[in-house]
Amino acid sequence: MIASLVVVVSAFVISAVLTRQFCDPASRLHFLDHPNERSLHTNPTPRTGGVAINVGLLVAVAVGLAFSDGTGQLAWLGAATLLVAGLSFLDDIKGVSVASRFIGHVLAAGVVMAGGLILPGLDLPGLAWHWPVWVGVIFTSLYLVW
Repeated sequence: MIASLVVVVSAFVISAVLTRQFCDPASRLHFLDHPNERSLHTNPTPRTGGVAINVGLLVAVAVGLAFSDGTGQLAWLGAATLLVAGLSFLDDIKGVSVASRFIGHVLAAGVVMAGGLILPGLDLPGLAWHWPVWVGVIFTSLYLVW
């Protein structure tokens, strides 16, 4: 219980502190997203809030690993998150092609599945459908990449 609380609080505090820092115009990581035809916003908006959140998440993963008995699936999720976050940050700064982003997301899904996180089936009230691993790989890939 205490370990879970430490993980959650550390993620929140680090994300909040870094978000505030990155939104400061004096920060080296203060990049603005200027509205265009694809934007949902009308004013310039800081782009690096995701960096702050992901740093908080990755620190929480590290703290969680320190409290656990092994690396387990948490490390695999952290690695996949780092891959997608890095790709997204690069896309925000320089722009990345759709094909490169797709390949990056497929690789991240592969990392998650290499860690053993594959959907074993579908469990709904009144329906338990368990499928072969290869079907789980297909559904997991579609779910994560989509």
